[in-house]
Amino acid sequence: MSMKKSKWIKAGFAAAVLTLGTSAASATESGFYVGLNLGQSTFDVEDSVEEILGTTQGLDDTDTAWSLAFGYRFVPYFGVEAAYVDMGEATFSDSGRENWGGGVYYDYSYSASFAVTGPAVAMVAAIPIGGFELNAKLGVLFAKTEYEETLSETLSAPGFPSDRYNDSYSESASTTETLYGLGAGYTFGDHFHLRFDWMMVPDAGDEEEVGEDDVSSLTVGFQYRF
Repeated sequence: MSMKKSKWIKAGFAAAVLTLGTSAASATESGFYVGLNLGQSTFDVEDSVEEILGTTQGLDDTDTAWSLAFGYRFVPYFGVEAAYVDMGEATFSDSGRENWGGGVYYDYSYSASFAVTGPAVAMVAAIPIGGFELNAKLGVLFAKTEYEETLSETLSAPGFPSDRYNDSYSESASTTETLYGLGAGYTFGDHFHLRFDWMMVPDAGDEEEVGEDDVSSLTVGFQYRF
């Protein structure tokens, strides 16, 4: 290979690398974007369930979390974001039969759920590093927290019709909650950005109406940057 040809190859390679870097960085500039995140939420309810019900058997404190966001970056390092956030719900269920003797049986079924959803607004600070990016988020979640529980009981005895009892209770609270989060991502092409995010909403809910618990999420998502 001639020296002249080698120089042209090196120059072409350098130009390609520079073009790729420019393309990757272009999506981190200022402007609008939309994004969708999907992952798993975790409700820190174990202690409260143990305190109220005396057991955590039957507790499912994880669920699917998702969010749809629309944002604007004033500069590559700072922007604002509005989103709808669904953190899913934590559930508890228990059922069983007790033999009271003489052919008398008591059957019961109990379930409860704690769910958090709502719109959110946040400030986002970012550190672009080539095609990569680190970011931090601080904002508020206008949360709707819903608590529901149902109880079904049946008492049966030989020679008597079964005695059934059903009851349900539901309550909701609208509160303004602090949210914060950390994330990392990678930009590819001129408009697409792959994200990994962790978000926390401490003390979601209302202590007097539905209770309060920390809710966090780990999600993966895509952004399209205009």
